[in-house]
Amino acid sequence: MSSSNMLTVTSVPLTFTQGNHTEIIHPTIVQTSKSLILVDVGYTATLPQLLSALRQMKVQREQLTAICITHDDIDHIEALAAVANLAPQAAIYAHTLE
Repeated sequence: MSSSNMLTVTSVPLTFTQGNHTEIIHPTIVQTSKSLILVDVGYTATLPQLLSALRQMKVQREQLTAICITHDDIDHIEALAAVANLAPQAAIYAHTLE
């Protein structure tokens, strides 16, 4: 694969704690030379962690070309409206049943 066709997939572990329950969720960044896709967005409470991780990756939200939602569990979609507001240029993809 040439460098212009490179695909980078990066898991972004985010920690969510509610009461005595802690879980780690893994939104994912898929990046090519032409696109930057966020797969799932996590909880609203984990949005600051997600934005911090993007900054550490030197990714600006204006670079986001798409958001892909795998399914409609709350840990995958709760922050969708907030992320869509922060990156209005990003297309949103989800299955019609979701």
